[in-house]
Amino acid sequence: MSFSPLFTDSPTPQDKDLATLSNYLDARTTHIDLDWAIDWEKKIIGGSATVTLEATKDVEEVVLDTSYLDVQGVAVDGSRAEYSLDERIAGMGSALHVTLPKGVKSGQHVAIKVSYWTTTQCTAVGWLEPVQTKSGKYPYLYSQSQAIHARSLLPCQDTPAIKATYAAKVRSVLPVLLSGLRQSPKSEEKWVPGKEVEYVYDQVSAWLLAPRPGGIQSHADADAHQPVAIPSYLIAIASGELVYRPFKQLEGRKWRSGAWTESKGIDLIKPRVLFDSPAPLMMDEAYWEFSEDTARFVAAAEDYTSEYRFGVYDILFLPESFPYGGMENACLTFATPTVIAHDRSSVDLAAHEIAHGNGLTEQSWFGNGIGCASWSHFWLNEGWTTYLERLVRLFTGHSIWLMGDADVDPVHAKDLRRARSSASNCHDVSYRVTTDIRDQVVHRRKGLKEDLALNKDKTRFQRMVVEYNPHEDPDEAYNQVPYEKGSNFLLHLERTVGGLDHFLPYMKDYDRTFSGTSITTGQWRSHLFHFFGNQPNGQEYLRALGKVDWDESHSATDIRGEVLTSKWLHGAGPDLCVDMQYDDTLSKPCADLAEKWNAARDDAQLSKFSPKDIESFITAQKLVFLDNLEAYAPYSPRAITTLDETYGIHKTDNAEIRLRFYRVALKSGKEYAEDAAEWVTNKGRMKFCRPIYRLLNQQTPELAKKTFLKHAAFYHPIARKMIAKDLGVEV
Repeated sequence: MSFSPLFTDSPTPQDKDLATLSNYLDARTTHIDLDWAIDWEKKIIGGSATVTLEATKDVEEVVLDTSYLDVQGVAVDGSRAEYSLDERIAGMGSALHVTLPKGVKSGQHVAIKVSYWTTTQCTAVGWLEPVQTKSGKYPYLYSQSQAIHARSLLPCQDTPAIKATYAAKVRSVLPVLLSGLRQSPKSEEKWVPGKEVEYVYDQVSAWLLAPRPGGIQSHADADAHQPVAIPSYLIAIASGELVYRPFKQLEGRKWRSGAWTESKGIDLIKPRVLFDSPAPLMMDEAYWEFSEDTARFVAAAEDYTSEYRFGVYDILFLPESFPYGGMENACLTFATPTVIAHDRSSVDLAAHEIAHGNGLTEQSWFGNGIGCASWSHFWLNEGWTTYLERLVRLFTGHSIWLMGDADVDPVHAKDLRRARSSASNCHDVSYRVTTDIRDQVVHRRKGLKEDLALNKDKTRFQRMVVEYNPHEDPDEAYNQVPYEKGSNFLLHLERTVGGLDHFLPYMKDYDRTFSGTSITTGQWRSHLFHFFGNQPNGQEYLRALGKVDWDESHSATDIRGEVLTSKWLHGAGPDLCVDMQYDDTLSKPCADLAEKWNAARDDAQLSKFSPKDIESFITAQKLVFLDNLEAYAPYSPRAITTLDETYGIHKTDNAEIRLRFYRVALKSGKEYAEDAAEWVTNKGRMKFCRPIYRLLNQQTPELAKKTFLKHAAFYHPIARKMIAKDLGVEV
């Protein structure tokens, strides 16, 4: 059968990206050449960006996105050209209009070179002073461009609809990492202080400055080449005093993986007692946390989709100010250090970012390879990625917390072992949700419900397919809907067509069909019906899929005869579309303990609790316990103090645990406000800092605002903007 990736059914307003000022429908970027230098003193990056475009119609000008860029000059095909910058539009930036002296006919190419520098208002790059780094010796920078911040780093068509290759040469006095492919020199060649060297890369994750420099005065060039077309938001850079350690390479696999961290930290992995955990990040801790599973996750994702062809999958553990859990930059996932939990409880981050397909050539995975045509269809990135992440964890054994099949009900344990043995011959395990997947869904479902509640007055942000207004920043709508509603919808479709035996072949065909493209929900749905309609029992599949409620809410019957109530693509609401049923073997003790705490509303009852209550709990159970506690009415100050002291919560460095404890405490009173305020001053991940600042603002508004304004420079510009909005202050 055949299906055109360019096919689209009736266009909708969401098919055009309203968050770009560029004329990307008239001319499409095919390649970008970057020639950069990092000015550490001025905290700017500059040089030139040469954007090569192919006209899709006859054009007289090209319009590029920029934001806070200091444009020095423009050349078209090597000759100086006229240009103009529009007045800035809040959140969108300034359109850069470049006149094409001779015009460009449809199908022809044109190269536009823009000489420029970023400014201190750049929203993509976070700059850290030496005192904010582990060694305290050198500064550090990193970028985060999703959704529309790449335009503050380089002039471009800043939309996920456009994918282009890029090459970059970067001059810096500190090691540089890029989301590109390293070409030369060989990694064993030593860097000579004071000698300017040009580095050409086939992989960004390889050493850009082989042994680290002896002093910040020494310069080197770093060249990177990225032959896989990627959207602008995946152009990424990091620079600082970095060290690398490879993970063990799997036999029979063509790629390698490893970890990058700052060079300093505490060299200690100590046993965990209750909530206790070791001290700050360093390479040993990052390596211990992720080396066991990262390569296995890549291998499992290959088995479900297609070959991983980039040659390397590395993780860069960034400083604490990084605003997200992880970012799927090609070859090199950017990760928050808060995922180093010292018990491997957060390694699902690697599974999630791997599922994005961090850089494939002929084949691709979700988000990076098959992308959304506009931010309205972001669920196609994150819903598919979350779905694949959970499959990866299921078949690698991480879905049962490394505790063995004893945690799966006996009827399904045999089938789970059988399904793991051959991903190419998977049996229907979609109905056998193990305890880990169950509790992960519990955690995330709670977060989804909170995000939905926060958007109760903006119900369009509760929908999978978001209807944006012109010039509306997609950051405003960032929440768990595309992740949780999206992955749940795919699970619902999996069940509708009869399980993984039927759904995995479709997933592989979806990967093959749309590899390297950016699509809409309409294109995705058309392919879904096309694929199943061409199967031997196609009419049966189509009848089942036809009963799915795509736009409104009604009861539907799946292929097994089960009645399911759903509210999908354009539906708003306070919870998931389908009420899932899960095994509660591990979660029930957590709920029972929380219920006992809820019943203990006087000092005599509080004295009955002891550290033994949670001695057998693994980390995820502790999280479920705290989540259940939060669901009850506020507690007395004495109860919160007893909770903390009994279980040693204040001793833990596990950010997920501390977040949940502070949520319980701050909803109960002000007693832990100072402690929470101090904790959040070095937590740049928005999952942690935004809810804590919001709760502080409810309990002690003056403390919340004072704390944030004092430490605002610590946060990445994206987080800084969102926290300021939450608190109603200006920075």
